[in-house]
Amino acid sequence: MKTTCRILSLSLVLIAAVTMLVGLAKPAQAADTAGKAQTLGIISGGKSSYVIVTPKAASEEVESAAQELRDAIRKKTWVSLKVKTDLLNVASKKSDTEILIGHTNRAESAEVMKDVPYGEYAIRVVNQKIVIAAWDDASLLKGCEAFAEYAEKKGRFRKLTVDPDYTASGVAFEGVGAVPPYEDKGITTRYMDLADECYMVHIANTSRGDFLKYVKSLPDAGFTEYSYRQAGKMLYAIYGNEDTILHLSFNGLTREARIAVEDAYDRTIFTEVEYEKVCEPSVSMIGQEFTDSNDPAAAPVPNGLCLVFRLEDGRFIIVDSGATVKSVNLLYETLQKLHVNEGKITVAAWILTHPHGDHTGGFQYLSTTALKNQIVVENIIHHFSSDAQHAAIKTAGTSANTRLAMKRFRGANIIKAHSGQVIQAGGAEVEMLFTYADMEPMVLDQMNTTSLILRVTVQGNSVMVLADTTSRAINHIYKVYGNYLKSDMVQLAHHGVNGGVLLYQTIDADVVLWPIAVDASYNQGVELIRDVAYNKVATDLAEEVYVAGNAVFTLILPYTPADNESAVFYMGKE
Repeated sequence: MKTTCRILSLSLVLIAAVTMLVGLAKPAQAADTAGKAQTLGIISGGKSSYVIVTPKAASEEVESAAQELRDAIRKKTWVSLKVKTDLLNVASKKSDTEILIGHTNRAESAEVMKDVPYGEYAIRVVNQKIVIAAWDDASLLKGCEAFAEYAEKKGRFRKLTVDPDYTASGVAFEGVGAVPPYEDKGITTRYMDLADECYMVHIANTSRGDFLKYVKSLPDAGFTEYSYRQAGKMLYAIYGNEDTILHLSFNGLTREARIAVEDAYDRTIFTEVEYEKVCEPSVSMIGQEFTDSNDPAAAPVPNGLCLVFRLEDGRFIIVDSGATVKSVNLLYETLQKLHVNEGKITVAAWILTHPHGDHTGGFQYLSTTALKNQIVVENIIHHFSSDAQHAAIKTAGTSANTRLAMKRFRGANIIKAHSGQVIQAGGAEVEMLFTYADMEPMVLDQMNTTSLILRVTVQGNSVMVLADTTSRAINHIYKVYGNYLKSDMVQLAHHGVNGGVLLYQTIDADVVLWPIAVDASYNQGVELIRDVAYNKVATDLAEEVYVAGNAVFTLILPYTPADNESAVFYMGKE
């Protein structure tokens, strides 16, 4: 009996011990299960508690992306999720099961945004929520596309799960990632492709103080200051490192900041260097009123633009080129007459204002001829827009052909123009006052709106070049620059077809350069538009008006016109 009792007692002890061990193990197992992230069942059995949430102030593009994401999920699973804004009210209760798109008012969106670089999107799972975050709409759309592709792979009929550790990231514009963060401006920050591997960050509703604070922070991010200047209500700065150049601007009128970013390039032309003066500088307007030699029966070309600045060191700056073979020959003859150095004609900078044939056609033609071999082009400067920007006007002009022509001048440094740049060459200073990037993200209305506006100053004489600028750009520069635009000479905008009364009153030039046909016998000539209000203002303020026609006018700089009671017109006829 005693033996039996002992065995029973030992069995009870063992059972108690095992029970205790099992009891102790159960909480540990529960803890492990609780600590393990669970797969998110977005759709199960054809039902879902998830909703797609967008910011209340989301753009049409983001709203459309949310709808497309919903449609992609529905196509794969046959289940349609609801799409709502982040506005909370009685009828819209906050849920723990959400797909958050963009800068929503949810804490999870802000948490993910902390680690998202400029130009990128990130997708994270936070607190059962799927967060698609990005600084700008373009990147956010890429993020929505990425998650739609993921859902297509994971989705089944009436079912969709998301891995708890699912993450994704990517870029919309590769170059923007090189830009140090500005400030969390939420949906007011946008990115855009300016073409030629140049991208821009646009920040709305910022302040001068915020902009200056950002600029001062750039050295800590490894960027060196190349220039900083103020012009009217505009602030401009250029910073760079071995890999990247940043062109920064702040518009005090509209409270916008813009940061253009591109790969580092040769910036020699922006640096003033010592030189030997070998000649007197001058400005020449090359006439364009010619019939194309290939078709003598064709009506003469009524207009075009080609300005030549001879520098004190004997080099040249050329603005545009005209269109026809004859105008190119006249340009080359003019260069030969003004050439004083030994060896080939050297063009320090060839500036192309916009891709219309009457401005770039001659440049394209010259690039294919033997004449090209008689000219050394050191720098080609332009700001042609992207195909996406041109889509609104359904034309890219001669952009593609002109870009090809640029490459034919082997050894030339091709530079993207930006407002705030100041070119230094042979005693001349060329100041970029406007590129179309200054108006982005405005939708392009016509190609002429993309015309560069620049001012060339030599020996204290300033020449305002307006190219084919339209009323949009004219209003812009008048408002942001004001009296800063005062100049000694002015080229009439778009051959006198566009202009602005207040602009010409502010420029108040003594000499007008008018690149147009002399006669009104075909298409357009000076007599047809001479008395249009803005042209009359410009010519009434002037002492001398030079009408290009088919001749060449050369003025030695600095130039002082005759003191006339009323403007004297010099008509360009051979």
